[in-house]
Amino acid sequence: MLAALVTEDHLVVLGDDALISFAGWASLRATLCDLPASYHQRFPLRRGMSREEVRQRLQLTPKLWQSVLVATMAEGWLSADETTVRLTDFTPQPTADQQRALNRSMSTLVQIPHVSPPTELDSELPAWACDNGLLVKIASDLYLLSATCTAMTMWVRTTIETQGRVTVAAFRDHFGVSRRYAVAFLEYLDEQRITRRVGDTRILVR
Repeated sequence: MLAALVTEDHLVVLGDDALISFAGWASLRATLCDLPASYHQRFPLRRGMSREEVRQRLQLTPKLWQSVLVATMAEGWLSADETTVRLTDFTPQPTADQQRALNRSMSTLVQIPHVSPPTELDSELPAWACDNGLLVKIASDLYLLSATCTAMTMWVRTTIETQGRVTVAAFRDHFGVSRRYAVAFLEYLDEQRITRRVGDTRILVR
């Protein structure tokens, strides 16, 4: 009887052991489409809406939510990563004014690489730039050009390989930055498991 109802499109199979009426599935899909669509309008620079928030809004168990995700992603209109969901045709994109502001900040960072972008940037624009590989977030208020971060990381690696260690003072003096900046960058390398702190120095992890 169930097989016949599925064949006749009265029921939809979700996962291995869940069934939903065709009308119920249509309603669920509509709500699932509306949630990220509304989110994209409110937050056009973010990758997507939290998977867990969507699950809670739909009042689904984790197992059923996973089945719903698989089914909707198979249809091609919803995409998901480990933490977010988004409409497949959505691409985070700055407005023209935001792009101009970011371009000005990037130009400043090319000329003076060891500073953070100006605070007048839209609060979510640095995060978008990080998602797109333009900037690297070192600390809550410190962002670097990706090329600058790579060059500084290479200097730390080379220094440790040739001298056996690197100190905050050596990093500070070489790049002409503040101690706070030097500490933040070396702690970032620790978090990335590139370096490890030993006393007042850093050594390579890998």
